[in-house]
Amino acid sequence: MRNPPFNRSFGGKIEAHQANGCDPGEGPGKLGWLISAKSLDRPPVNALVSGSRTASSRVTVEAFQVTAWKLMGCEKLWGCAVEVCRRPMGGDRMEQQTTASALVVTPDRTHRETCSAWLREAGLSVYQARSGREALNIHQRRTVAFTLSDIELSGIDGVELLCRIHTIHADAVVVLCADRNPTDMAVTAIKAGASDFFVKPVDRTRLISAARAAAGQSQGVTDLARRRRELFARHDFEGIVCRSPEMFRVLELVSRVAPLDCTVLISGQSGTGKELVARAIHRNSGRRRAPFVSINCAAIPEGLIESELFGYRRGAFTDATSDKEGLLQAASGGTIFLDEIGEVPAGMQAKLLRFLQHREFYPIGATHPVRADVRIVAATNADLERLVDAGKFREDLYYRLRVFPIHLAPLSERPDDIVPLARYFLKRLEGQVGKPVPGLSQEAARYLRQRFWRGNVRELQNAVEYAVIMSDGNLLTSRDFQVTDPQRGGVERAHDPCTWRLPDEGIDLDSLVRSLTVQALERTDFCVSKAARLLGLSRPTLRYRMKKYGLGPSTGVVDEDAGEAA
Repeated sequence: MRNPPFNRSFGGKIEAHQANGCDPGEGPGKLGWLISAKSLDRPPVNALVSGSRTASSRVTVEAFQVTAWKLMGCEKLWGCAVEVCRRPMGGDRMEQQTTASALVVTPDRTHRETCSAWLREAGLSVYQARSGREALNIHQRRTVAFTLSDIELSGIDGVELLCRIHTIHADAVVVLCADRNPTDMAVTAIKAGASDFFVKPVDRTRLISAARAAAGQSQGVTDLARRRRELFARHDFEGIVCRSPEMFRVLELVSRVAPLDCTVLISGQSGTGKELVARAIHRNSGRRRAPFVSINCAAIPEGLIESELFGYRRGAFTDATSDKEGLLQAASGGTIFLDEIGEVPAGMQAKLLRFLQHREFYPIGATHPVRADVRIVAATNADLERLVDAGKFREDLYYRLRVFPIHLAPLSERPDDIVPLARYFLKRLEGQVGKPVPGLSQEAARYLRQRFWRGNVRELQNAVEYAVIMSDGNLLTSRDFQVTDPQRGGVERAHDPCTWRLPDEGIDLDSLVRSLTVQALERTDFCVSKAARLLGLSRPTLRYRMKKYGLGPSTGVVDEDAGEAA
C-alpha cells in the first residue's frame, strides 16, 4: 500500500511527507508548499509548509473532503483535503496564477526535464505530466497556454489528449512530438488541431519561439477562458460555440434571464444562431422538461398564422371538421419561440398583445378564452424600432416583447468564434458524408478568419460541408472554401497571382502601409474588426499600427472594439 503524500497527526497538524513517485528535490520540504485546508463548517486556514510540519498554523482536519493538488498534478490525499501550490518561502496567502503556463507531457524524464527548463527560460511557469490522464487533470484545473506532448502515450494518446484539451480550452496551443517523422503521423497531428509537430530531439529555439507566441496569445484570454469554463459547467449550452467576448456576454445574459420566466426578445442578423440561444434559455429554465415549440412567423401565410398559433373550434370554417389545438396550447408549461416576429400581420399583433397582457386567447370560433402557461421568446432580424416608427409594428407590443433584450453580433464582429465553429461543424460531419472528414489546415483557418461571412454561422456551416464534400486530401485548404466565396468570383479568379510592381525609384513603404491602414479604417467606418480583416491582420496588430501611425481617436479613428470592452 502506498504511503500517502500527506498524513495528519492526532494533534491536529498536517505533516507533509515526500510523495512516492516524485523525483528527488520535488518534495514540499525542498520547494515550500502552501496548504489551504478547507473545512466544511469553518473558513479555510492557510499554512506554509517548509519541512515535515506546518511552520505557522495549527490546522484542524476533521470533516475535510478528500481532494488535493501537488506540484506535478492531482494526487489523492489520505484523510484530509488541502490545496497546494508552489510559491516563494514566506507569507501565508495563496498565490494566484499571474504568468502564462506550459505543460510538458511525456513519460521520458530526461526529455520532460530538458523541455521544462527551456520553457522556464521563456518565462513560463511549467507543469509536468507523465501520462495523458495526468495532463487532463491539470487542464481541468488550470489555464495552460502551451502544451508539448508526446504523440505516443499509454492510455490516452497524444491525439486524443489534444482533442480533449480543445474541448476544455479551445484557445490552448498544443504541439505534438514523436521520435520519428512519418508523414501520416504529422498529418494526423495537424488534422486533429495541433499547432505544430516536432521531431525529437526537440529544437530548443523552435520550442521557445512556439511557447512565447502561445504565451502572448493567451494574455487577455486567460480570465475569459476561466470564466467561460465556469459558465459552461453551471449551464447547459449544448450546440453553442463560444470563444469570443461578444458571445460570452450573450451567454452571461442567458444565464441570468433563463430562470426568471420573463419575455425575451433576441435580435440579430439571419444565421447568427438566435434559435440556439432561445433553446438555451429554455434548457436552463424551470420549464426545461416541458415542450419547446418553434414557429417561424415569416414562413406561415397571413391567413393561417392565427389558426396555427391559437387553434380553432369545430365548425369555425368550412374545413374545420374537428377542434384543433394551437401551438400556444401545445407548448403549455414550456416555451414558445416566435421567430421573425417582425413579420406578424397587423391584425395578429393585437391578438398577440392581448395574450401577453392576460395570458389568455380565443381560438378561432371559440366563445370563451383559453389560458396558456407558456413563456414567450421572440426573435427578429429586423429593426423593430424602425418598424414602429414606420407604423408597421405596434409600439405597445414591441415594449411587451422587449422585457429582456439580447443582441447577437454578426460573425464578422466575433472572428474568434469562426475557427472553433468550423472545427465543430467538421466534428459533426464525421460519419455523415460517407468519407473520412479532413482536418482544417492552419492556412485554411487564417482564410476563414479573414473572409466576410454575409450569411453568418449558417453560411460558414454550408461552406464547411461543401468543402468536405469537394476535398480529396487529408486537410482542407483555402482553395476548398473559395469556391463558395461570393467575394472571390470563383476559383480561377481566386488564384490569380496578385503582384505589386516596385517602381524604379523605390517607394516609402511606411507611407504605403499607413495609407492602406487609413483606407481600410475609412471603408469600414472605423470598425477595427472589419478593417483588420480587410488587411489580413489580427486586431492587436492593427491596433499597434494605429498607435504607430497616430491613428487614434484624436485623428478621428474610433476603436469600436475597445469601446465595447469598456
